[in-house]
Amino acid sequence: MSHKIVGMFGGKFLPLHKGHLSIIQKMALECDIVYLCLFINTPEERRIGYTWYLDADFRYYQLHRAVDIVRRVPRVLFRDTIFRICVIDCSKYMTNGKEDWLKEAKHIRDMVGPIDKVYSSEPSYDPIFKEAYPGAEHVIVDPERTSVPVSATMLRESDDIETLIKWMV
Repeated sequence: MSHKIVGMFGGKFLPLHKGHLSIIQKMALECDIVYLCLFINTPEERRIGYTWYLDADFRYYQLHRAVDIVRRVPRVLFRDTIFRICVIDCSKYMTNGKEDWLKEAKHIRDMVGPIDKVYSSEPSYDPIFKEAYPGAEHVIVDPERTSVPVSATMLRESDDIETLIKWMV
């Protein structure tokens, strides 16, 4: 039996957008099993305050929708990828009132097992990912946001509903 390539992509997805979708599509090309980890109850959520896309159930729904979009692509292009969506309650992994990525990563590794690839669009995550996911390759997708010129921060800071609609999944 050959080794199954396991990939993990975690985020708050505040909101989930087409840049996130492009990462999920890349994962479908490269991984046999994809774990999408939705981080909830984060300090970031408290800073944002209430907004309609903050709801954890909505973000969970969006991740399922993204997986459905990727699955619609003919199997000739993608592996027969298995997708698993996990919800991680960050309030359980805090240290001195701050989100503790190493504790969260240990929980994910305990739940998932060995992870071959960890995905993001942030080169600055490389040192923490090397420590949090030893042995996993950090795959950085479109860090300059040239292929898909959007970020969740940009969408949160926009007052334009048309911009949100254009870029959200």
